[in-house]
Amino acid sequence: MQNSFKKQVGKILQKIGLKKLGIKIDLKINTYHRDFINYLRSIYIPIIVRKRLRKGLFAINLDSDWLGLGARIVATIELLMYAEENGLLLKMKYGYRRRGDDYNYYEDLFEDIIAEKGQEKNKQINYTSIRNVFELGLKKNYNKLLNCELANKLFNRHIRITCNIMTEVDNFYNCHFKGCNVLALHYRGTDKVGEAPKVELDFVYNFIVETLDTSTIKFDKLFISSDEVSCIELFQKRKLPLEIISRDDIYRSSDGKQFHRDPSNNISVINQEALINCLLLSKCNLLIKTASILSDCCKIFNPDLPMIILNEPHSSNLIWWPATELNKKYLYKIPEKPHTSLLQ
Repeated sequence: MQNSFKKQVGKILQKIGLKKLGIKIDLKINTYHRDFINYLRSIYIPIIVRKRLRKGLFAINLDSDWLGLGARIVATIELLMYAEENGLLLKMKYGYRRRGDDYNYYEDLFEDIIAEKGQEKNKQINYTSIRNVFELGLKKNYNKLLNCELANKLFNRHIRITCNIMTEVDNFYNCHFKGCNVLALHYRGTDKVGEAPKVELDFVYNFIVETLDTSTIKFDKLFISSDEVSCIELFQKRKLPLEIISRDDIYRSSDGKQFHRDPSNNISVINQEALINCLLLSKCNLLIKTASILSDCCKIFNPDLPMIILNEPHSSNLIWWPATELNKKYLYKIPEKPHTSLLQ
């Protein structure tokens, strides 16, 4: 109804030559409205949380359409750190506002190791819905305090991955990885180009070839995880001296569109496939990757995983942990071309 009204207004403004002005006004109104709502949330959410913490239960619903699984895992680790410091029991829920359901997508992936202390199993839990961790108004920025070793310990103390996920991972590992040296590639495309410079597939291919030629490890297989069909197809068509393997994911983009943003797609399946791929990447001998929080999370599951990162976000404002730690150690620096005078 609202969109239909906006279209009609837009047509009228276009006829009288004021459409551009109307768009500017609409953007201003939307910005002011969003900022006002965010201001109100920054006041009342911390109040609600403090009230509910009296019972020792820290129940948080990451209710956002824009947080990917990698960002949710990192936020969960931050909240675990806060909960441990304050003697609280963390209960997580992953929600997606626009889907309009009350389903807990966290439970498709993870289980809590520490049982609900004194909590009845089926007792109604009052979750506080947030869009990001900053809305909680915590006194510390836990993202800046994290490192891979600490995150690994926090995760293993409090969370286990569901049996269904681990069965998929173990079966694939035993079938394709066991007894082999596996080189891994995680290529993130689609909407990621808005955050980080696109790495062309030809460059990635040549980098893989060079790695195979120069590595002290003799790799038997190349495992590829990507949200784009074109990446896997390119490596399958070109000859490499090792076997190319990948999972038969249900969702993968063939037109550059973001399948994880499409409300008609099954987000539960998308999240499960993302976690399975992340865990498999963490079990390889070397990971070559493009900018992605999801594949950054491989270091949570395996802090000793060697990796090479081929690009980083456009702006330092887009970099948070684990990228702040990993980019310092593993970011590939493109060699500078020698100056012409030096060649002469």
